[in-house]
Amino acid sequence: MSVSGILHLVFGAVGFVALAAAAFAYAGWCRSIGEPRRSAVAIALGVLVLVGFFGGAAFAMIPLGVLLLWIAVLSGWVFLALAAAHVYAWSPHPVVAQRVPAA
Repeated sequence: MSVSGILHLVFGAVGFVALAAAAFAYAGWCRSIGEPRRSAVAIALGVLVLVGFFGGAAFAMIPLGVLLLWIAVLSGWVFLALAAAHVYAWSPHPVVAQRVPAA
């Protein structure tokens, strides 16, 4: 393995662990605002990111490793899309005149 390959793996691990940590933090926030389903989905996606990345790294030399890495990437993108859509819908409109009063 080359130096650049090792660095790719190390910084990939940092990125995927940070993505999973964001999913777990989002899950905690969802739980605190009374959204247990979203919390459970975020935890599941965070676990998939971690298992997919570290499993993919462990089995990098066989097709299973590539599949696990794809699962990690797709799980991360699904988490980011769901969380961004939820936070966008939950946040007040940036233009004060167009904000809808809270019910």
